[in-house]
Amino acid sequence: MTQIQEAEMIQVGDQTYRIQRPDLDRNLVAMVRLINEVEAHDRVDRGVSEDEQRRRLTEPDHDYRRDRWLVEDPNDAARFIAGAVVYKGTNAPYAWIGGSVHPDWRRRGLGNALLPLALARARELGAPEAEAAANRRTPGGAALLEKAGFHAVATSIEMRCPADVGLAEPSLPAGYTIRPYTEVQDPTIVLEAINQGFIGHYGHYDDTLESIEHWLEDPTYLPAGLFLAFGAAGEVAGLCWTQINPALSERRGTPTGYIDSLAVVPAHRRHGLGRTLLLTGMHYLRAHGQSTIELGAWGENDMALPLYEGVGFRTVQQADTYRRALA
Repeated sequence: MTQIQEAEMIQVGDQTYRIQRPDLDRNLVAMVRLINEVEAHDRVDRGVSEDEQRRRLTEPDHDYRRDRWLVEDPNDAARFIAGAVVYKGTNAPYAWIGGSVHPDWRRRGLGNALLPLALARARELGAPEAEAAANRRTPGGAALLEKAGFHAVATSIEMRCPADVGLAEPSLPAGYTIRPYTEVQDPTIVLEAINQGFIGHYGHYDDTLESIEHWLEDPTYLPAGLFLAFGAAGEVAGLCWTQINPALSERRGTPTGYIDSLAVVPAHRRHGLGRTLLLTGMHYLRAHGQSTIELGAWGENDMALPLYEGVGFRTVQQADTYRRALA
C-alpha cells in the first residue's frame, strides 16, 4: 500500500473506505469522539478532552498532518471509525506507533490496513525500530502486533493511590534541598533532571529543550507542582513533576492528580531521595484537592515498584510493549 497524500480510497475486504490526514481545526471534535467511544468500550484509560488532544497534536517532533491517519465512516463522513499515529522524538532510537478501531468496525481488517502506513512513515523518519503497546484488556491488539512481526519487550503499569490512603511526611536526606520550579524558572535545569534522572530506565532517550518548554506551557502542569532536587554542591539530583488535569478528574469521577515524572540522577539514587520527591509531589496534589493520585511505571523497574507500593499505590492495569525492526 502506498503512502497516502491528503486522502485516498482504499479497499479492505468488500468495503471501500476513505482515509484522510487530520486537520486540527476541522477534525479535532471527531477525533476526540472516536478516542472516547473506543475508551467507553475498552476501558483502557485512553480517554481524552479536546484540549488534551490539541496539545498532543502540537507536540514538538510531531507533524500530525504526516504522522496520523483517519478512516471515515462510509455512512457518515463527519465521523471517524479508526485511526493511527506515529511519533518519533528527536533522539529516540525507535518510532512509537499507536492505533485504534471503533468497536463496531473491528475484525474487518482496518487495523491491518493502517499498520503498514504507520510502519512506512516510521521508516521515513529514520527509525530503525518501531514500538507499540497492547493493553492486556484488549488482546486483539497483541495478536495484530505479533502477526506483524512484533515481539514483547517490556510491561507498563498504571498505578493508583486511593483517597483513603494516608501519606507519610517527606524526610529529606542530609545534604539535599528540594525547590519548586517557581523558585528555579530555568527549563534547562528541568531538561538536565529529566535526561540524567531517567538513565538506566527502559526506553530512555534524551529529551529536547523544545519539548520541555512545550510542556511547561501546559496549564495542567503548574510550576508550583514541579519539584527539583539539588545535591550539596548545587547539582541537579532529581525531580517530581505533578499534573492537575480537570479532564482526568472528570473521567475518574473524583479529583485525581497525576505524578507524570519521578526521576533521580544515578549518583544520587539509593539515598531515599526518590521517596522524598514522590511524597512531596503527593502532598502537593492532596493539598490542592486531588484526593486520588495516579502514575505510570515500567514493570521491569525493580527500584520504583516497591517504592510506589510502599506509599500506597496499587496496580490497576497493565500493557505490554512490543518492538520490531524496520530494516
